[in-house]
Amino acid sequence: MIPLIWLVAGGGLLLLEWIFPSIDGLLIGAVAALLLSALTALWPGLAAGLQLAGFLVLFLAGYGVLRRWSLRGRLQPDALSSPGSERAEVIQAFNHLGKGRVRWQGQSWRAELLEGPAGSLALGDEVVVLRRVGTRLEVLAAPDP
Repeated sequence: MIPLIWLVAGGGLLLLEWIFPSIDGLLIGAVAALLLSALTALWPGLAAGLQLAGFLVLFLAGYGVLRRWSLRGRLQPDALSSPGSERAEVIQAFNHLGKGRVRWQGQSWRAELLEGPAGSLALGDEVVVLRRVGTRLEVLAAPDP
């Protein structure tokens, strides 16, 4: 019976992840619950306290691994001023959420400013393109020469 509870909890978290993809940790929690479902199916006498502790350990370990992997992909500050870094021009001011438009490679793109105040960028200013995510660019304000 207990593996079924963890299976339903994992499925519920997966459903919530599908409905609310912007909430961090739901997918990691779902995977932890599904792993715990398999563990409790193989070891039926596992105490409830150990199950909750196992869920917490699996969740924190998964979150830590994902966080470390995510931070590893960030650019170093030297990469922003390298000659190979791609630049774009601001063609629509960034709002308070850091959303705006830039001209990159001759086309208009939706852009998201990752760091810094959005109000500091005026039309015509340059930004550094970090990466493209679908039809949106993630950018940083270009450093002063």
